Amino acid sequence: MNREGRLHQGKMHVFIAPTQTPKALRTAKSTAETLWEAGLLDLRSPDLFPEYFRRLRQELPDDPGVLAAERDLRFEDSARLFRMIDEHGALPVFAPYGRAAERVADIGRGITRIGLRRLQPFLVNLYQEEVDELVNAGAVEQLSDRLYCTVVGFEGIYDQQFGFTWKGSPAAEPETLIA
Repeated sequence: MNREGRLHQGKMHVFIAPTQTPKALRTAKSTAETLWEAGLLDLRSPDLFPEYFRRLRQELPDDPGVLAAERDLRFEDSARLFRMIDEHGALPVFAPYGRAAERVADIGRGITRIGLRRLQPFLVNLYQEEVDELVNAGAVEQLSDRLYCTVVGFEGIYDQQFGFTWKGSPAAEPETLIA
């Protein structure tokens, strides 16, 4: 690994994230690093992928029933149990696009089950550290004990194609500061 945190092998560059990743991704990364250190990480080799997943399955916690449900053709159960992203420690934040602002305003008059269901398409889960950073910058505010929304003027921290993106400390859009 060089000083920029990149591993080099031929033309492959692997960038190491500067932040803590979810446990499943850390396990996947660790498995890849083990293969790398053993000299077995050759992406052109068809034998690599079965070996990688065999090792990964040994390290990951037990399947919560997803695969068993698929084998039994219980696809609704499989979909309910499957989690691509570990949501432990994640907090819901309303993404500022479409009619989200109007629906967040409705919630301001009182949080109801129907109001939350109407807002569900606009919810994005962010990790606690990310929410803390955005709260400290004034870019999001807390609506309830575990529910946040973007502050007017900071809509630029959300991109409809890439999701929440910001570099450094988020800043309000200058035109929103004009009275």
